[in-house]
Amino acid sequence: MDDFWFALVLIVALWYIAVTVAIVLLWKRTRPSNQDIRLSALQAEMDRLRERIQALENALRPGKTEAPSLQPRAEPVRVDETVPPPLPKLAAPASAGIGAESPPKEPAAPPIGTLSPPLPEQTRPELEAVIGGNWLLKIGILAIVLGALYFLKYAFDNEWIGNTGRVLIGVFAGIGLLYGSEVFRKKDYTLYGQALAAGGISILYLSIYAAFNFYSLIAQVPALLFMALVTAVSSLLSARYRSKPLAVMSLAGGVFTPYWLNSGQNNQVGLLSYLLILDAGIGFLARYRGWLFLNVLSLVGTVLLFGGWADRFYTRDALWTTEIFLVLFAALYLSLFESVRAFSEMEEAARAARFLSAAVIILFFFSSQAILDYNAVYYWIFLFVFDVLLLAASLRAAASRIAPGLLLLNAIGIGFWFERNYSPEDRPFVWCSLCVIFALFLSQQMARRKFAHARADTGEVMVAVGTGMGYFGMSYYLLEDSYSGWMGIFALALALVYLAAARILNTMSEEARPVALAFIGVSLTLLTLAIPIQLEQNWITIGWAAEAVVLAWVGLSSGSLRLRQSGLVVLTLSLLRLFGWDAVQPVLKYRLVFNPRFFTFLVVIAAMYVLALIYRRSSTRLASWEKGLYDPLVLAASGITVFLVSQESWTFYGEKLRELYLALQRETLREAQMRELVNETTNSRQLTWSLLWGIYAIAAVIAGILRRYRPIRLFGIALFVLAIFKVFLIDIWTLQRLHRILSVICLGVLLLVVAFLYERFKTLIFE
Repeated sequence: MDDFWFALVLIVALWYIAVTVAIVLLWKRTRPSNQDIRLSALQAEMDRLRERIQALENALRPGKTEAPSLQPRAEPVRVDETVPPPLPKLAAPASAGIGAESPPKEPAAPPIGTLSPPLPEQTRPELEAVIGGNWLLKIGILAIVLGALYFLKYAFDNEWIGNTGRVLIGVFAGIGLLYGSEVFRKKDYTLYGQALAAGGISILYLSIYAAFNFYSLIAQVPALLFMALVTAVSSLLSARYRSKPLAVMSLAGGVFTPYWLNSGQNNQVGLLSYLLILDAGIGFLARYRGWLFLNVLSLVGTVLLFGGWADRFYTRDALWTTEIFLVLFAALYLSLFESVRAFSEMEEAARAARFLSAAVIILFFFSSQAILDYNAVYYWIFLFVFDVLLLAASLRAAASRIAPGLLLLNAIGIGFWFERNYSPEDRPFVWCSLCVIFALFLSQQMARRKFAHARADTGEVMVAVGTGMGYFGMSYYLLEDSYSGWMGIFALALALVYLAAARILNTMSEEARPVALAFIGVSLTLLTLAIPIQLEQNWITIGWAAEAVVLAWVGLSSGSLRLRQSGLVVLTLSLLRLFGWDAVQPVLKYRLVFNPRFFTFLVVIAAMYVLALIYRRSSTRLASWEKGLYDPLVLAASGITVFLVSQESWTFYGEKLRELYLALQRETLREAQMRELVNETTNSRQLTWSLLWGIYAIAAVIAGILRRYRPIRLFGIALFVLAIFKVFLIDIWTLQRLHRILSVICLGVLLLVVAFLYERFKTLIFE
C-alpha cells in the first residue's frame, strides 16, 4: 500500500513537470518575443514622427517672413505594458528662406492625437493552420505525457522499476521542479516559481523518507544528512525568493525530520545537536530577512521536540547533558531576540522581542528547576547563578522590568521547591542560600541607583518591599520551630539593615528617593512586627495594617497611584483577618486591655486614623475618588473602636462567669450564691455596654464640635440613638432594679450634656 501511494505521488510530480515543460514550449512558440514587440512600437513611433515633420514642412512655404511658433501640446502616450517608453521628441527643423517682416496666416496644423501604437503585426493563420500547427501540437504533447505516465504506472506494477529507481525518479523530479522554479523566477514569474520550488522540496523530502523508511535503501545518518541538505536548500531558496511560505516549509521539514527518521532509540546528543544547528540556521534566516515569526515557530518546534524527548527518555543520568543543552538553547534564542530588540527600527518588533526573551527565560527557569530541584545543593546553586546573571543585566537603565519579574520567578520557584523537596535536614544550607539570594537583590537595588541613574518606578519599589518581606517570611518559616524566642530580635535586626540601606540611598541622588522611602517603609513594618512576634505571635494582621500605611505613604511621596491602591487592598485584607480570625479566637490567660487581641485591634484602628490623616493632608496630590476616603476611614475606625470596647467588656464579664461556674464545679460556691452572682455579673455587663456607648458618643460629639467635623458628630448622635433603644427596649425589662435605675439616669445625664453642648456651641457648629 505504501508503494502505491509513493508511486502515485511520483506520477503526479512527473505530470506536473511535463505540463510545465509543455506550457513553456507553447508559450515560447506562440507568443511574440519582447524584441518583436519593441521593434513594432519603435516603427509605429517613427511613422508618427514622419507625419508630424511632413505637416510642418507643408505649413512653412517659401517666401514667408517668419516661421510660426509651433508648440504643440504634449499628450500622454498610452502603450501596452510590454512596450518600452517612447523615444524623445525630435526638434522641428528650421526652414530656409525665412525673412519676411510679418507672418501670413497659416493653415492650422493637423491635430496630434494620442500615440497608441498598434499591436505587433502577426499573420492571421487560417483555420487549417491553427488546428494543424497549434492545437494538434498541444494535444500531441498531452498524449505523450499521458502515455509516459501510464507507462510508469505499468512499470511500477510489474516491478520493471525497482525501489532504487523509484527513489531516483522522485529525486530527479524534485530537482527538476527546483530547476523549473529558477527558470520561471528569472522570467519574473515569482509566484509560479515559488510554487514549483515548494513542490520540489516536498518531493525530495518524500523521496528521502521513502528511501529510509519504506525501502531501507539508506541508513539513518545519511537520511538525516540528506534531509538537512534539503532543509538548507529550502531555506536558501526562501531567502532568495523572499518567500515566507517556503521558509515555513523548510522549518517544518527540519522540525519533522527527527520524527520521520525516528528509530525508537534514545540519541539525546544527536537529536539536540541537530535541533540546535537547525535553530541557528533558521535564526540567521529570520535575522537576514527580518522574519521574527520564524524564530517564534522554531521556538515552538524546539519546545515540542525537547519536551517529547524528555517525556520519553529523560533520566537523571542525563542531568548535566540536558542542562547544558538547555543553557545553549536559551543563549541562542536570547541572542536572537536581543539582536532584534537592539537593531530593529520598529517599536512593535522590539516590544515583541522583549516579550519573547522573557518567555525564553521563564521556560529555561522552570525546565532547569524540573530537573535540578530533587537535590538542594544543585537547585540553590542554579538559583544563585541564574539570579546573578539576570540581576547584572538589570543594571541597565532600560531594564527596569527584569528585577520584578525575577523576584516573581524566585517566589514561585522557591515556593514549589519548599512544597515538594524541602527537608528539615537541609535547613542550615537552605537558610544560608536564602540569605545570599536576599543579599543579591538588596545589592541590585543599591547598584542600580548608582549606575543606572534612572528614577525607580512602581515595579522597583515593589521589589524593594517584596524582597524584605519575602525574606523575612521565608526565614520565619524555616527558623520559627527552633528559634521562636529570637524571631522578634531577628525582625528588629532586619529593620535596622533596611534603615541603613535607606540612609545610604538618600545620599545618592533624587532618583533613589522612591526606593529609599520603600526601604524605610519595610523597616517600619519590621519594627512593628517585632513587638507582637516576640510576645504572642499575633503579627499577621498587625503587619498588614502597618504595610497599608507604609504603601500609602510611599505612594504619596513618590506620586504612585498604584502603591496607594495597593495600600487600600492590604488594609482590606487586614480588616478581613481582624474580624474573621482575631476577633473570634479565644484569648488565653486573659487580662483586661493587656492582651494580644486588644493590641491587634488598637494597631489596626491607629493605622486607619493615620491613613485618614495622610489622605487629609495630601488632598492636593490625590485622585478625585481618593479625596472622599477621609470620612469613611474616620467613621470606620470609630465603629471598630466601639466594637473593641464592647467586645472587651463582654470578654471581661465572660471570664468572671467562667470563674463562677468553675467555683461551682469545685463546690466552693453554693448554687444559690452562684445564681445570685451570675445575675449580678450579667446585669453589670449590660449596664457597662450602655455606659460605654454613651461615653463614646459624647466624646465623639465633643470632638466633632471642637474640630468642626460634622460626620463624627453625626456618628455620636447615631450611637446615642442606639444606646437609647438599648436602654428602653432591653435594660428596663431585663436589668435588676438598681442597675435599671443607673442605666436610665446615666443615659439621661449624658443626653442633657449633649443638648447643653449643642446649645452652648451652636454658633460654632452651624456657622
